[in-house]
Amino acid sequence: MGHSTFVLKEPSSSKKISIILMFRFDNKTVKIYTKKSVEPVFWDKSKHRVKQSIKVNYGEINSTLNEMESKILELYDKVLNEYNRKPEPRELKNLFELEYFEKKPQFSKRKRVPLLKRRRR
Repeated sequence: MGHSTFVLKEPSSSKKISIILMFRFDNKTVKIYTKKSVEPVFWDKSKHRVKQSIKVNYGEINSTLNEMESKILELYDKVLNEYNRKPEPRELKNLFELEYFEKKPQFSKRKRVPLLKRRRR
């Protein structure tokens, strides 16, 4: 099973900085820029999320981070289940970017039917 966390690109910066999704599995790491940014003063290092504040839209950003976390785990599991193997880091990153940012599904939603159970015409 993989584990995800979010980090800031430059935590010591005084200006808005990119939030990065780090997904780790089997001593491999996938690094994905989330297209979200926040000033480090509003970043909760222990929760890996944006702190509650009226100065930033923390709810929207944290919701997006939660969606991204769910999506990367879902894609990791799909590769495991569909192909009976763990994905390569570059492969998982490409799948995530296509599905999440470009909204292009990479897995069929149809249920697979064994060849012997298909109806004959």
